Amino acid sequence: MSAVTRTEVADVKPVVEDAAAAPTTGKRKADAPVSVDTFAQRRMMKELAGLRKVDQRATEQLVLEVIDENDITRWRAKWYYDNADSPDASNTQKRIAEQLRSRGLEFVEFRLIFPENYPEAPPFVYNHYPRLIGPYVFGAGGLCLQTLNQKHGWSCASRAQSLVVAVRAMLENAGCRLQNDDPKRHEAPFCESGARADNEAVARIHSSGWHGSAGRS
Repeated sequence: MSAVTRTEVADVKPVVEDAAAAPTTGKRKADAPVSVDTFAQRRMMKELAGLRKVDQRATEQLVLEVIDENDITRWRAKWYYDNADSPDASNTQKRIAEQLRSRGLEFVEFRLIFPENYPEAPPFVYNHYPRLIGPYVFGAGGLCLQTLNQKHGWSCASRAQSLVVAVRAMLENAGCRLQNDDPKRHEAPFCESGARADNEAVARIHSSGWHGSAGRS
């Protein structure tokens, strides 16, 4: 990608979680200012504008949104299971829906962190809360999926929504589930730093190519 002028995005403000999302123990410290290519910024804004024109939850059982309006590089993806009682729902979807209900939660949340050279490189995607367990999910929320790899799976023609839909399909098809379905016990959310450490491990494992998955948890 040719060099383009960069613009500074405002400091990250503390994340405000939904009532059904992870419990918080205090305010998250603001990250350093995020520098984003104007092309990347325009691309993210265009995708967001398109998402806001449709009822994502009704059509995809999914909602993609920015966490903080002052930082377009940090999104969350909410996986809903409103149709888990339908005949077309898989056993995995039914089980996750039941686990969510037992804990009083509405959705499973993933986080997307966009790089400054998006869409040349994919967003960093990880499981936030509640914690999932299953194939392709590492111990700190990182994901071992070829579609998230810039060299071996990602295409710059892809969009964030299609990426999340693909990730969800792969995890559900592999039988993922909540780590904890005890309504009296609330685990801490997975954090970005831990998930990035997982991602570095995945990169080392697949440094010579993608010949299968190491993501068994």
